[in-house]
Amino acid sequence: EGFGNSGVQYRSKVVKPEYSVLSGYQADFEVGKTYSGILYETRGRGIAVQRGEAVSFEADGTRKDLESRRDDKELQKHLKAVEADPKKDGWHTYRIVAVGPRLEHWIDGKRMMLTVDRHPKSEARGTLALQVHQGPPMTVRVRNLRIAELTPITE
Repeated sequence: EGFGNSGVQYRSKVVKPEYSVLSGYQADFEVGKTYSGILYETRGRGIAVQRGEAVSFEADGTRKDLESRRDDKELQKHLKAVEADPKKDGWHTYRIVAVGPRLEHWIDGKRMMLTVDRHPKSEARGTLALQVHQGPPMTVRVRNLRIAELTPITE
C-alpha cells in the first residue's frame, strides 16, 4: 500500500491564504488503514475522533462516550470489500453530515464516526476545501461532489 492521506476540510478557517492553509474539521481518507473516516482537527485537537467512535465534547472540554466503539477491523473489512468490488471501480462514497453540533462521517453506507461538539472552540460554519496532504507526490481524485444545506430539527 502506498502513501496517500488527504481529506475534506469543512467548517474551516483560512489561516494562511498565500499557502492555502486552513484550520478546522477534516474528514480523512487515505490509501492505508489508519485514517479513513476519522475526524481530524487541523491546527486544533489533531485526531479528535477515531474511526468507530461516537463521542461528545462538552462545553467544559470533557470528552464522553456516546455509545460503545465499533470494531475497527470490521469497518476496515467493509472498506476493503468496496475496494475489491469491480462494480465500484475503486471508488468510495463519502458522506459528511454536519448539522448543528452533530458531525458524522459515513463511508459506503457505514458510519465511521460520530461526535457532538459543544466545545467553545467548535465551529458552526466555515470554508469547505479538498486537501492534498504534504509529503510524497500523489494524486487525489474526487468526483460527484454535492453539497446540501441541512436545517437542525428543533423540538
